[in-house]
Amino acid sequence: MLFALFIDALSWVGAGLGIVRFIGATIFATLEPHTGYNRAIAICSAGIAACVYLGIKTAFPRIAAYVPQPSAPTTWADSLIAGRTSHGQENKHFDHVWVKGDLLFLDKGQGPSYCNACSTLVVQGLCCLVCRRCSHAEHLDLVKDMPCKKMYAHSNIPKLLRMRRQGSKDSITSTTSERSSVTEAPDAPSSTGSSATTPIPSSPPAGHSEYSEHQWVEGNLSLDARCVVCAGSAGSEPTLKDMRCIWCDVSVHTACFTQYRRKCMLGLIPHLVVPPPFVTRISSAARGSSKKPDPRFTITSLPEGVRPLLCIVNPASGAQNSGALLRGLFSMLNPVQVIDTSQENPEALIRAFEPVIDRCRLLACGGDGTIQWAFSILDKVVPAGKKKPPVGVLPLGTGNDLARVLGWGGGWTGTDITEIVREIDAAVEVSLDRWTVGVLEIPSRTLSSTAKVGRALKLTSMKKPKITHMNNYFSLGSDASVALDFHTTRLKQPQLFKNRLLNKVWYALLGAKHQTLNVLSIVGLVRSPSSASIFDEDESPATDTSKEEELMPSPAIHEPLSASTLYIDRKPDPIDLTDVGALIVLNIPSYGGGGKIYAAAEADGHPKSLYTDQKLEVLTVASPMHLGASVLGLSSPTVIGQAKEIRVHVDAPEIAMQVDGEPWLQKGPAEVTIKFLGASSMLRKVDDEDDEDEEDE
Repeated sequence: MLFALFIDALSWVGAGLGIVRFIGATIFATLEPHTGYNRAIAICSAGIAACVYLGIKTAFPRIAAYVPQPSAPTTWADSLIAGRTSHGQENKHFDHVWVKGDLLFLDKGQGPSYCNACSTLVVQGLCCLVCRRCSHAEHLDLVKDMPCKKMYAHSNIPKLLRMRRQGSKDSITSTTSERSSVTEAPDAPSSTGSSATTPIPSSPPAGHSEYSEHQWVEGNLSLDARCVVCAGSAGSEPTLKDMRCIWCDVSVHTACFTQYRRKCMLGLIPHLVVPPPFVTRISSAARGSSKKPDPRFTITSLPEGVRPLLCIVNPASGAQNSGALLRGLFSMLNPVQVIDTSQENPEALIRAFEPVIDRCRLLACGGDGTIQWAFSILDKVVPAGKKKPPVGVLPLGTGNDLARVLGWGGGWTGTDITEIVREIDAAVEVSLDRWTVGVLEIPSRTLSSTAKVGRALKLTSMKKPKITHMNNYFSLGSDASVALDFHTTRLKQPQLFKNRLLNKVWYALLGAKHQTLNVLSIVGLVRSPSSASIFDEDESPATDTSKEEELMPSPAIHEPLSASTLYIDRKPDPIDLTDVGALIVLNIPSYGGGGKIYAAAEADGHPKSLYTDQKLEVLTVASPMHLGASVLGLSSPTVIGQAKEIRVHVDAPEIAMQVDGEPWLQKGPAEVTIKFLGASSMLRKVDDEDDEDEEDE
């Protein structure tokens, strides 16, 4: 019987294909006499592609990207049109974080979403990542003033800014200071505005209880939610029903609500959460209204045993579901502990917690560049001599080499945020060497007489060196050229770089392109701009290079490193890099997205690569193909040795460089200096056994 069904299915497919073939032949026969054979083929091909695209789009609807919505008007005119002023935001003890998109795909495990205004199903609408309230676009005005997670309990904003607007709906229901009984109906109209008569404390309490009252929100529960009173399934009815605490995520049936008496623990891991009474608001600005480094809050003291987790989330890193990540962090922590770099300046977060920064831990959610960004902010904000918080990593980028070395894997794949936060809480502190990379552009010997006189008389200022910090690795030459080409292409076509595996494929394709152009330059079809020293410009024959420039990629290839020299540890003998394709300097034993490029050298007896020995490993490769083979373990690079200080003199007119995956095109000649900066604290996963996640490879 199954065989007969299979044969019938094949016959149906054959009949369908026959119909499609008949329709296509008819259309082609109609078009050919009027447009010609080639144009008819092109039109039919375009039609087939359009049909396939529409079919895929219909069968597999696109998951909406993370599109945050502004929480407050950005100008005074917009404030007047919206019927509010920026001063009115000061009354609120909360900030919604609205995102717009397809709510059915916002998060794993989330059931259907219902509007908190009209109680009907919402597919395309808005959702608050903090309290999970949902709304149709036309009902946002009815929902945006409903209470969200309370962030602070008192305010030190100047009196001039404490202007309450008439009929404000800024209450937070079911909190200790604003509710007399837990049996009152949550979000009831009668409780709205109750905070207007509640005195705001001028300072945090001397002691803080381990427990507090729940903050209840109606409906939009998770698929696996169960009532803590009767243990029955909660939120399963197709309507806005049942209750959920936005702090501890406890679910209760509406009928069982009055029977639940337990206090709220302020989250699943309460010692990572900053209680609202210890947060003081010092600015009337709303979340996302400014990217200045000025904090909106300050935390000057903490309860005994509390060790806050501060989170910096960079949605631009990789192609992860930033909405789901932020939603998980907001649900576990006080919203003041989480910063979205696309909406706010992460420096404001560090400045807000600066008085208690030595008791905090920092979680950088992003790529290697986000980690470096976090370090630079800590160096700037935390005073000298004060303990800086250790930095943990939730990898979202493409390479994530430092995260692999520290045991956090090759990239977040949408796993439970709760388990990740528990692992960060249990992680151990380790030291990481950091290095200063200085790039100084050297004046060319071919300067004009006027320029030489100006420099001699100090009338023309010297260019300042480019200073950056390195955690993972530094490279210049063919490897950095491929990275720069990848970076330039991604800026032009960001829609083609939405997957970590696809990004690595792009790297391979661009590397193959550069390798092909290298071969063409050897046979004389393409000339590399760095094939001759910049000092030979006057001696080179004047040739027509217009055709050659058309063949060059953007950015152009820069190998080999012509007329370049390397100096190690102040040794007088230079190392010639003329025949080298790329120079690579490692601080960690991972490169190019988890490649063990130095493993073969360690097997041959070279010293191990450690990120705590204040030494760098210096390698060279001949070409992009040699580099790719070394990353895959099919070959090994040339090992020059270890060094504590490195200096490279490059005579090429321009050359690509990169630090921790951040490339740029450097004008030459130039001199690169790498020196030890110091050590910083990182968090290493406890159960790390050097088994990095390689599922994307």
